[in-house]
Amino acid sequence: IEEDCDRARTSLSEHLGDRYRQGLKYGVTHVLIDFSGWRSQSARDELPGGAARPYFVPISPRDLIDWDEVNDKLVMIRFRSSKIERVADFETRRIPLVIRWQLLADGTIEIHQWAKRPESEAPNAKSVWRLEVEKIARAAKPFPELPFDTVWFGTPVGRGAQSPLRDLAWKNVEHWAASSRYNYALDFATGGIIYTEGMLLEEIEKQGGVSLGGSHFLAFEKEGSVNFAEAKGSGIEPSGNRCEALVAEMRALGARHLQERKVASTATEQRIDESNSTSNVKQWSKLLEAGAMRCFRWASFWLNAELPASFSVRIHSDFSAPAVSGSASIEKARDRGDISHQTYLEELQRMGDLDARRNIEEEVEKAQQEKDAAMAKAWKMEQDAQGEGRDGGDPGDGAGLEDDDEEQQGD
Repeated sequence: IEEDCDRARTSLSEHLGDRYRQGLKYGVTHVLIDFSGWRSQSARDELPGGAARPYFVPISPRDLIDWDEVNDKLVMIRFRSSKIERVADFETRRIPLVIRWQLLADGTIEIHQWAKRPESEAPNAKSVWRLEVEKIARAAKPFPELPFDTVWFGTPVGRGAQSPLRDLAWKNVEHWAASSRYNYALDFATGGIIYTEGMLLEEIEKQGGVSLGGSHFLAFEKEGSVNFAEAKGSGIEPSGNRCEALVAEMRALGARHLQERKVASTATEQRIDESNSTSNVKQWSKLLEAGAMRCFRWASFWLNAELPASFSVRIHSDFSAPAVSGSASIEKARDRGDISHQTYLEELQRMGDLDARRNIEEEVEKAQQEKDAAMAKAWKMEQDAQGEGRDGGDPGDGAGLEDDDEEQQGD
């Protein structure tokens, strides 16, 4: 299985890599653990030497039509597939399939396979889909449920899941739209607009339009001129700034999955050491490791064997970018005054600690407004406190004088 896990010369590393990418794309990934021996005894269904064996069948979430569970046990799946048939010496065709696995009460599995044939091969339009395979799959022991594994990368939604990269994908679309508008504006501004003065529309129509170039000239009956109107670019600059901001937001959205965060081992644990830090990428690797182990247990079930106690699957997961030390150094630099408030927020956003959808300039402005309001409130409270200790006089006169005569005399 490690060298050829799907009977199509796909190694286990390639298979797990495909599952990882599928999980990121769709939020979920499925694998059916099949056995080559129950279908037929042809040489193509067996390994060299005649040994039939289990193998993994990846099923795209888009091809999984339906499933059914009873007491949290999977008892039925229906999915789309296809096969290649040879119709001539140098001609093949792809035949769409619908396959259903149904767990029966005695622990066996009933498999039905329908093939969509061309209408020319069907007696009537209703028989385009034809039942071509009807088999019973058995193992040495009754199946407790279907040999099927699912790993969730995203939030389950109905029969599917939400991709963990959904926000990044939408942000990419937003950047594509903004970049298209920006490039169009640049082309428009670079070319300029030609306009004429002193030339009547009737004259233009009489000449069949206006031609400009090295071999053309215009003759005006009256005073006239041809000029170019060039854009200054002041209206295009905000569009370019928006594109740059979207690029920064996409970087932040992508980096947050590499960002390590603390995970408590118990509900009451307060102090957690660095070994409990993890990231989304590392978690997905661990989930895929557990899924691969379940697949191998189903493979051993087909063979009526047990996995060795030392057997394990390990997926490289050293992709995290520690954030705690980075955030701490940025905070220290901000406290010392080495960086501005805006730079501080931009770095937090880049590291994934601040929501990428936040507008940094707006946040800086809001923070300054709150700071100004807090200082005004503190100043007012201080003045009110000083006023309470006076015997009279004008507000703000700390000496408690009845009026500002003393100040006037001093002047």
